[in-house]
Amino acid sequence: MYLIPMCITLYFFGKVFIRHWVSKQHRKSPSTSQVLLNSRQRLRRILGSVILLFNICWLPWFTVELLANLSKHDGNAKENVTLK
Repeated sequence: MYLIPMCITLYFFGKVFIRHWVSKQHRKSPSTSQVLLNSRQRLRRILGSVILLFNICWLPWFTVELLANLSKHDGNAKENVTLK
Protein backbone atom coordinates (compact mmCIF):
# COMPACT_ATOMS: atom_id res chain seq x y z
CA MET A 1 0.00 0.00 0.00
CA TYR A 2 2.96 2.27 0.56
CA LEU A 3 4.53 1.67 -2.83
CA ILE A 4 1.49 2.70 -4.86
CA PRO A 5 1.29 6.33 -3.60
CA MET A 6 5.08 6.60 -3.64
CA CYS A 7 5.28 5.43 -7.25
CA ILE A 8 2.49 7.78 -8.30
CA THR A 9 4.20 10.68 -6.53
CA LEU A 10 7.56 9.89 -8.11
CA TYR A 11 5.99 9.52 -11.54
CA PHE A 12 4.19 12.85 -11.55
CA PHE A 13 6.96 14.77 -9.82
CA GLY A 14 9.38 13.26 -12.32
CA LYS A 15 7.21 14.47 -15.18
CA VAL A 16 7.09 17.97 -13.70
CA PHE A 17 10.82 17.99 -13.09
CA ILE A 18 11.73 16.72 -16.56
CA ARG A 19 9.30 19.05 -18.29
CA HIS A 20 10.65 22.04 -16.40
CA TRP A 21 14.27 20.96 -16.74
CA VAL A 22 14.24 20.40 -20.50
CA SER A 23 11.97 23.31 -21.37
CA LYS A 24 13.41 25.32 -24.21
CA GLN A 25 13.00 28.87 -23.06
CA HIS A 26 14.88 31.46 -25.03
CA ARG A 27 17.79 32.89 -23.17
CA LYS A 28 17.91 36.53 -24.10
CA SER A 29 20.45 37.64 -21.54
CA PRO A 30 22.78 36.19 -18.91
CA SER A 31 20.40 37.37 -16.18
CA THR A 32 17.56 35.37 -17.75
CA SER A 33 19.80 32.31 -17.77
CA GLN A 34 20.61 32.84 -14.09
CA VAL A 35 16.93 33.23 -13.21
CA LEU A 36 16.14 29.99 -15.06
CA LEU A 37 18.94 28.17 -13.25
CA ASN A 38 17.72 29.47 -9.88
CA SER A 39 14.14 28.39 -10.59
CA ARG A 40 15.32 24.91 -11.57
CA GLN A 41 17.34 24.59 -8.38
CA ARG A 42 14.38 25.76 -6.32
CA LEU A 43 12.10 23.25 -8.07
CA ARG A 44 14.57 20.46 -7.36
CA ARG A 45 14.68 21.39 -3.66
CA ILE A 46 10.88 21.58 -3.38
CA LEU A 47 10.25 18.25 -5.13
CA GLY A 48 12.98 16.55 -3.13
CA SER A 49 11.59 17.97 0.11
CA VAL A 50 8.07 16.76 -0.62
CA ILE A 51 9.27 13.24 -1.45
CA LEU A 52 11.53 13.17 1.61
CA LEU A 53 8.74 14.36 3.92
CA PHE A 54 6.34 11.80 2.48
CA ASN A 55 8.85 9.05 3.27
CA ILE A 56 9.62 10.40 6.74
CA CYS A 57 5.93 10.57 7.62
CA TRP A 58 4.66 7.31 6.15
CA LEU A 59 7.56 4.85 5.99
CA PRO A 60 7.70 4.15 9.75
CA TRP A 61 3.97 3.46 9.92
CA PHE A 62 4.02 1.17 6.90
CA THR A 63 7.10 -0.64 8.26
CA VAL A 64 5.38 -1.32 11.59
CA GLU A 65 2.21 -2.48 9.82
CA LEU A 66 4.19 -4.77 7.54
CA LEU A 67 6.12 -6.29 10.44
CA ALA A 68 2.92 -6.75 12.46
CA ASN A 69 1.22 -8.51 9.56
CA LEU A 70 4.25 -10.71 8.92
CA SER A 71 4.54 -11.70 12.57
CA LYS A 72 0.80 -12.41 12.72
CA HIS A 73 1.09 -14.54 9.59
CA ASP A 74 4.11 -16.42 11.00
CA GLY A 75 2.28 -16.96 14.29
CA ASN A 76 -0.70 -18.51 12.50
CA ALA A 77 1.59 -20.81 10.53
CA LYS A 78 3.32 -22.01 13.71
CA GLU A 79 -0.04 -22.64 15.42
CA ASN A 80 -1.24 -24.69 12.45
CA VAL A 81 1.89 -26.81 12.53
CA THR A 82 1.65 -27.51 16.25
CA LEU A 83 -2.03 -28.42 16.03
CA LYS A 84 -1.38 -31.28 13.60
